Amino acid sequence: MAESLSQVLSRGALPVGRALDIVAQVAGVLALAHAAGIIHRNLTSANIFLMQREGRDDFAKVTGWYLSGADGDPRVVPSDQFAGDAHYASPEQAAGSVIGPASDLYSLGIIFYELLTGERPFRGRDAVVVLEMQRIASPRPVEELRAGIDPRVVDLCSRLIQKEPSARYTDAFSLAEALRELMAIGPRPNN
Repeated sequence: MAESLSQVLSRGALPVGRALDIVAQVAGVLALAHAAGIIHRNLTSANIFLMQREGRDDFAKVTGWYLSGADGDPRVVPSDQFAGDAHYASPEQAAGSVIGPASDLYSLGIIFYELLTGERPFRGRDAVVVLEMQRIASPRPVEELRAGIDPRVVDLCSRLIQKEPSARYTDAFSLAEALRELMAIGPRPNN
């Protein structure tokens, strides 16, 4: 049995430990893809499925890949062409710039924000408005929407959704390591 994260989120925010686990799993998938030169470009809560295994914890499966590659290749979307969902697009994607692994990390940060708060950080009347918000607006702070979250978790989420790619984690391996360290220590109790 499988359920998308968007279906899970329709019931509200997740416990922080569960959110960390899901984000860590997806960061691991991205790390492997990025190492192979593959950028997802369409990472959304609808493209992550929690797969059930009998007698074991569920695991995250990442789907919906928009591959970027050589110009003229009919199987890929050019790296400077927008592809995906405006609600998860990085600022550089929204601006029509060439994207790299940091763009996928931003999208994962938007998903992490949703997992922690139960809300999308940017909403607008249409995709054009949302894309502009991705470029210039700041979301409401996580701690305003959900009190009591460990500041280390909030900082990690905030770092992922920085407008400037160089302000995010350097790569998905670094993010995965930061998540593993935080999970090993354990977030402070919260709601």
